[in-house]
Amino acid sequence: MQISDLRSEPDLTMVNEAYRMRSTDRIKSFLALECFAAKGSKASLLYISDMFARGIELDDIHERAKRWNELAKAAHLSKASLFFGKGFDRIGDYSSAFDAFSWGATDGYAPSIYRLASMYLLGEYVKKDYRKARELLEIAAKMGNVWAKKDLAHVLLFNNFGILGKLQGVCVFFNLFYYQIDILMRKTRNIPLDEKYFQ
Repeated sequence: MQISDLRSEPDLTMVNEAYRMRSTDRIKSFLALECFAAKGSKASLLYISDMFARGIELDDIHERAKRWNELAKAAHLSKASLFFGKGFDRIGDYSSAFDAFSWGATDGYAPSIYRLASMYLLGEYVKKDYRKARELLEIAAKMGNVWAKKDLAHVLLFNNFGILGKLQGVCVFFNLFYYQIDILMRKTRNIPLDEKYFQ
């Protein structure tokens, strides 16, 4: 689902106001967004996932997040998979993080594919598997994810993938210089970074 698809929601103005309220009252903002999400607002689900990733002080936040993650999964809100996964990872629920990144990866969302690969690299919830990590990093890198390209270069250069793997790693590594220049150009022109820079 594209973010532009969410602009047709009937309560979008009120949903955005509820989300802006997070700077003054995070709990009230979160609860208001939950009300909109319960009525079917997909934009609210995205905002809920973002707030969960950053941390919210509610006693039952873990259970709430699991419920909203399932709804986001059913709605194919791939960007929410990244935020829910990061939130679960932050609180140490690697099983739920793995699930969130996995459904985002199945939907073809590059930042979630990258985070799933990172779990294989670090051995979080799964056994360390550099080959599986390489496969996932290559997919995300082909989709343009800069963090996947960085980690792919590192995996190819410092693991046993033969001389061709090392050459591929060098090529990927030098390709990253373009993105460093792109970041500098965007910062000087006040252009926000797009999803290829998400991790």
